[in-house]
Amino acid sequence: MLYGNEELHKAGEQMKFPAIVDTGSSNLAVPDAAFDILKEKWKRDVPELDCVIDDNFCQVMTPCDEVAKKVKPVALQLSGEVFELQPELYLHQAEGKRCQFAIHSNQLKGSSGNLFLIGDTMLRHLYQVYDFENETISLGVNTHSEGKMRMYDAGRKPDFTVPLMSGNLNESV
Repeated sequence: MLYGNEELHKAGEQMKFPAIVDTGSSNLAVPDAAFDILKEKWKRDVPELDCVIDDNFCQVMTPCDEVAKKVKPVALQLSGEVFELQPELYLHQAEGKRCQFAIHSNQLKGSSGNLFLIGDTMLRHLYQVYDFENETISLGVNTHSEGKMRMYDAGRKPDFTVPLMSGNLNESV
């Protein structure tokens, strides 16, 4: 997992976790260790961030369009592909000026707590092909999400000042 260009793990910590594509979940849940580091990064960029009042979400009493200018993209690597979400994809404008972050700590107990649960926050921006016979899931960025979600080969982050090529959108993971 990345925040901007920073990896979200500490030296010696586990870097690989299983992931579940969960079409019934609204948000993106990450293992506690990754979430704790992510909160530190968010608080550095948005000092007034509150991750205590609401048990499920970090939030700030500032409109999301203003918060999006302060925080960085979040990226997940699935197999050999990186999926990068721009801030407007993981920020949710709640009532009034409250901006909620739609990435939270995985609340499952035991070994299931070390899972990434990939829900609608990310899935609504992806084409998904479920191949039950071969037990694979293929993902590609929806055309309506170009520029908001980016997909690239791990270790090969492209220069995003150049427009995305449509050929990159149909690769599977």
